[in-house]
Amino acid sequence: MTVKCELSILLIMRIIACLILFAISPFSSAKTTLAPCPSSPNCVSSLEAKSDDRYIASLPHHDLVLDKIRDYIASQKRWQLVSEQENYLHAIYKSALFGFIDDIEFLIIKKTLHVRSASRAGYYDFGANRARVERIREFLK
Repeated sequence: MTVKCELSILLIMRIIACLILFAISPFSSAKTTLAPCPSSPNCVSSLEAKSDDRYIASLPHHDLVLDKIRDYIASQKRWQLVSEQENYLHAIYKSALFGFIDDIEFLIIKKTLHVRSASRAGYYDFGANRARVERIREFLK
């Protein structure tokens, strides 16, 4: 093999190694925001404008808060953890009566624990998402 060919192979191997490291880095897929609430009143989020009816205050934050939320989710019958990252948790809640699925997300941004809870179906949730977030707020106290 020629020196030029060996250098080309080494360069390609280094590029592949860098791409692999970037792909598995916790920073490469770190969540940076939550989706905005739809126009329907079946969603609450701490990232909505405070003047919006869909606004809810962020949750108390401490170093192990996502671990505590993970424990809460595991202790609930109709909850399931869907995905998690270093600064983010996504869970679903399935209602007992009709089996409606709601998504709830937790995201730490600059030492603030933001939350979004939204129904996947329907228009009005009769305050279920807000009440769910408030139960978690009480649990975190």
